[in-house]
Amino acid sequence: MKTLYITDLDGTLLGDGAKLSDFTRDTINRLVDGGMNFTLATARSYGSAGEVTKGLKTSAPAVLMNGVFLYELADKRAVNVFRYPDGVAEKVIDAFRAEGCDPNVYSYTDDIDIQFGKDPTDYETEFFERRKKLFKVYSTVENYNCDNVIYINRVNRYDLLRKIADRVEKIDGADYVLYADNYSDYYFLEVFFAKANKKAGIELLRQMGYEKIVAFGDNYNDLGMFEAADVSVAVGNACDEVKNAADIVIEKNTEDGVAKFLLQCVEKA
Repeated sequence: MKTLYITDLDGTLLGDGAKLSDFTRDTINRLVDGGMNFTLATARSYGSAGEVTKGLKTSAPAVLMNGVFLYELADKRAVNVFRYPDGVAEKVIDAFRAEGCDPNVYSYTDDIDIQFGKDPTDYETEFFERRKKLFKVYSTVENYNCDNVIYINRVNRYDLLRKIADRVEKIDGADYVLYADNYSDYYFLEVFFAKANKKAGIELLRQMGYEKIVAFGDNYNDLGMFEAADVSVAVGNACDEVKNAADIVIEKNTEDGVAKFLLQCVEKA
């Protein structure tokens, strides 16, 4: 049976400070060299994911930006991209603005362009400053260009983002995830085409011939992936809802839980 192991990054494979431990990197690389099928499913973009996993081998396309992309990291090539249907991005932007919050809008042709919303939090300012070298980044805009939009987000207080999410729920063609950030007290609200999510990413991978999929996660945006997987594995630091949805709970991300579990799988095979 052809098995694929797919893991979330932040809070799952990565340890403190969004760092990949030497043990995890070396263990997974050795297992991939030995024939294990392994890849990533993350909210990060291809630039950000590639940066924090530098030196890590994968053997299947990665699910990026919570399912917007199916992407070959080694070849820097998009296998599948879910863009917003005509008119949907405008409605999502209106949902944000109705609560006095201008969103960050991502579009994609042959690279990702980002249009900033007004009044970013200090955390957002730092977040995007770290990523400016990865993408062509627009300055704050008054009027958004809604061509080829793939993703809309903000990082802010839960109560504000919850109100926006309630509005987004009423928009046909849009879906969202709202979850706590692993590195601050803020929350992420990420809105995308309704067909784009980690669950859809796994279903696309399954069409490539993987008969069994084992998924690892820690946060609410991993629940759809757990639904699509044959075996769902939560790290010990995962939120309670993710642990309750998992078939197996392993050691924490800071204890190399994923890599140790993969070693056990190979030893049992």
